[in-house]
Amino acid sequence: MSFKRLMIFFIVLYSTLFIYSISFANKYKMEFIFINDINASMIWMPIPKYWDGHGVSNVNATNISPMPEEQYVDPNSGTKIAYWSDAQSHKTFCIAFDIFLSKIDHTIKISEYKIKYNKNSLLYKKYTQTTPWIQTNNDLIINKSKSIVKNLIDPYQKAKSIFNWIIKQDWQQLTKNDYEDALSVLKTKRTACGGKANLFVALCRASGIPARSISGFHPFSDTFPESGSLQAFFDLGSHTWAEFYLSDYGWVQCEPGHHDGFGKINQERIITSKGNNIKLGNGYNPEPNDHNHINSIRSHFHLPCTPWQHSITLNTKLESDNQYIIPEVFMLLLDQ
Repeated sequence: MSFKRLMIFFIVLYSTLFIYSISFANKYKMEFIFINDINASMIWMPIPKYWDGHGVSNVNATNISPMPEEQYVDPNSGTKIAYWSDAQSHKTFCIAFDIFLSKIDHTIKISEYKIKYNKNSLLYKKYTQTTPWIQTNNDLIINKSKSIVKNLIDPYQKAKSIFNWIIKQDWQQLTKNDYEDALSVLKTKRTACGGKANLFVALCRASGIPARSISGFHPFSDTFPESGSLQAFFDLGSHTWAEFYLSDYGWVQCEPGHHDGFGKINQERIITSKGNNIKLGNGYNPEPNDHNHINSIRSHFHLPCTPWQHSITLNTKLESDNQYIIPEVFMLLLDQ
């Protein structure tokens, strides 16, 4: 069954309002709209939220219609989710929100973080553990991580070494039979953005550095204009990148697909979820390793059980002073 559906992702640029870090932050008004012309019986949509202020801040959901049966935060990832079980009773689903977006540049001094982690903390245990797509305890992952970081002790320098190793690899295009879990990517060297993020996370975790993936939307371009703002682009695409954690500093975002992406994101990006161990529940409980459990799923939640981990490219057009972005798929659909 084809799941190419018309949704409107509506953005209005207000103006440059304040300076965030060394980058300007822009305020946007956005709507995620899904037209349920396939009679999907159950729908999950990510609700944009404030994470840590890096790149995304001051998020305010102004309207969700129809009223979801549930709004909840996944305890594993912190991703906020709206859920409708009786989706066939409505035609259109909308999440409207205001949001501030900015570029990111983590200029970090060694005095700003601790070299050692509290290994008994919940955060450390959670983001250094192995998962179906982040095989931290696999010997190939462990040995590769050791060969990259060598005798380094500083977690920032270790993460940078892992990042540089990923950037230097000769990655090949995915085939229809490839998966983007960290181990598969290490073995085949075939991947897209999701696999690079997974491998970066796995190698960091194997080296004792808490790390996780991030999913969202970004300007769909290999070149980053100086402004970095969304209105500078005619095309947005779904994307997955990563971040690692430093004690006393916080999370540091990285773009493993770009040579200038260590601790720096030269674009405004919309974050929809973090981590890939999201538990949607409410009738969606596939086996972790069953990548093709439900063939009718399209997801932007970076779930390990879907054949791909992010949605299809967005197409955009400018109309007067407003920017309209029409994606094919943004939320997860389950057709029963």
